[in-house]
This record gives sequence, C-alpha cells and structure tokens, in this order.
Amino acid sequence: MGRQILTTSNMNRHLRFSLIPLMCGLAGCWLVNSSQDPSYSYESVTLYDSAKLAQPGDMEGPRLLALSQNFVDQECHKPGRRLARLTLSVSRLDLSNAMNVSFPEADPAEIIRDGSFRMHFRSPEIAQVWCLGDQATTIVRRSDSIKRHQLAGERDARELALEGVKLTLVGINLNPGWGSVSGRALDTTWFYARTAKLPELSVARSIHRQLEESTRTNAFLVLRTDSFFVEYDGPAWDIFEQSLPEGSAAEFLGKPHIVCGPKSAGGVCLEVTSPPRGPAEAWARK
Repeated sequence: MGRQILTTSNMNRHLRFSLIPLMCGLAGCWLVNSSQDPSYSYESVTLYDSAKLAQPGDMEGPRLLALSQNFVDQECHKPGRRLARLTLSVSRLDLSNAMNVSFPEADPAEIIRDGSFRMHFRSPEIAQVWCLGDQATTIVRRSDSIKRHQLAGERDARELALEGVKLTLVGINLNPGWGSVSGRALDTTWFYARTAKLPELSVARSIHRQLEESTRTNAFLVLRTDSFFVEYDGPAWDIFEQSLPEGSAAEFLGKPHIVCGPKSAGGVCLEVTSPPRGPAEAWARK
C-alpha cells in the first residue's frame, strides 16, 4: 500500500487564489467587505485569465457582445496564446461565486463537513468569454436564463470531445511561469472538467496528454461527474449549470474522481475516493 503524490512540495501555494475576505469561502458565502473589488488578472505568453467588475451598461446584449469580441481580438489572438478566459459581472458576489475557492493552510473537507463553507448563488448575472485553440464563446447567465454566443470556430470553447469522452471545462487555475522543463519556465494550469462518466485511467491519461500538448503548459486535470472542485482549489460549481446547489457541500466529498499530474511529474492519473487535503495531495492505494 502506498501513496502517490502528484505535485511538488510548494505547488499548493503557488496555485492558490486567495483574493478577498469572505465569511467562509469564495463560492458559497458573502463578502465580509462588500466594497472590496474581487477582480484579478493573470497573464503570460500562452495563458490569460481575468475577472472584472463591469459597469451596468456593459452587461447589456450589444455592449456585452462588443466587449467579448474585443477581448477575443485583443487577447485570444495574441501570438502564442493558447488559452484565455474573461469573467464579467456587475455584482461582487456573483463575480466571487465564479472564482476558485481556497482555504489556506486548512483541510477543505473539515471546513465543509463542519458547515463553515456553504454554497449560496442567489440569481446570478454573469458572463464569461472562453478561448481555447480556434474556438471562442461567450456564455451569459441572467438568473435562470443561459445563452451562448459563438465568436470564433464552430463549437462551445468549454465543450471538448477527446478520446470519445465529452468534457465540459468548468474552470481553470493558472499560474504563469511556475515550474520548468529542462530549465525552461513553463506555465502551469489546472483544468477542472465535468464528464457524464469517469473514463478508464488509460483514456484519462490520453485526454490529459492532449490538453497539455494543445495548451503547451504543465497541466493538471481533475475529472468529476459533478461540478465540485473545491478540494483542488477550483470552483465550487459551474455557475452556468442550469441547476445550482444550495447550502452544505458535504454530499460531494469523497465522490470518486480522477486526478492527472503533468508529464514533467510522470503524467500519472489516479482515481481518488478519499477527500484530499487540498490540491497538493491526492492519493490512491496501489
């Protein structure tokens, strides 16, 4: 019986987003200081991820589509750019609810079980622009209404079909320039993806390899059949999923899922059935 550690000792902190003070977590509570701006921006040659508070008029149909197209033209089409995302909302809470969740120096499972973390999405008004490869899509949610607008390519940039497995990219966690291969700085990306059924590990390895090669990053991949990625510093839920959970997240702990590490760390994929202590620790028994 052994433990497989997927990451290096410092990965936990290098990939964590701790952006604003909340009563419990980034995706299920409320802001302690509602005047604080939760916006952020991460950028490198290959990666771009930004969340911004929008002006009320920016969320109107024609204006939003114009902003989305401008983002595609200015950021997605930059030379070497492989992956880009922009999140917009006029609400600080809605913007925070779409972000990654982290519990610095704490065990997420314990916090979730004792009820300190609860999900509360209300009726969000939010938009995201996703660019992956040649595909670019704007997704807009206004309460229960969800609409998609294709800006480039022919399919939703979040929807992938790899090795016969359909995936929805729920979120990403970017860390530009962390890690290296043969002394060359390499961006690190966590991909959080939902699928209807977990694939075989050999298939998961192939999916992971294709994601890593297409984005030219040090890639981690978490595959789940739901949209709960808090245990890996990811989003609490897919804010564009029609049904949003409310209250305790304890029911999602320990559900089987797959975690794949980067090629530079062996490219190992594991099925995990025990809640890990954050993204730096995922284990399975051999």
